[in-house]
Amino acid sequence: MISSMADYHDLYLQTAGDLIKVLQQLKKISTSKNDKNTIFEFYRAAHSLKSQSLMMGYEQIGMTCRLLEALLRDIHDGKQIVSSLILADAEAVVDHLKRSLDQIKNKNKELDHGEDIKKLQNYISLEK
Repeated sequence: MISSMADYHDLYLQTAGDLIKVLQQLKKISTSKNDKNTIFEFYRAAHSLKSQSLMMGYEQIGMTCRLLEALLRDIHDGKQIVSSLILADAEAVVDHLKRSLDQIKNKNKELDHGEDIKKLQNYISLEK
């Protein structure tokens, strides 16, 4: 039973780590471009990490995941074509998210994700 904020924090780090492991498999998209189930699995992981991070007050991670979620939705819906550049940028963003979670675990502070946010904004439209 969760009885304190520290317990929520530990649970967040555990589940966020599991979601990052899913997102670290993004390179599968290049071999399964038409596999909507695989792409939806990544979308769902980004969505869950976004929601959990925002609930815990980690706004940088939440915003980054919001944009990653939108990109994956566009790929899933056929509005965005997967390129090696998109995959490389998405993988770099996920690596930075992992480092940010490590920073939270060690220093209880997330990293700045401004560059990740700019990268992802280049690929999506938030008008949806």
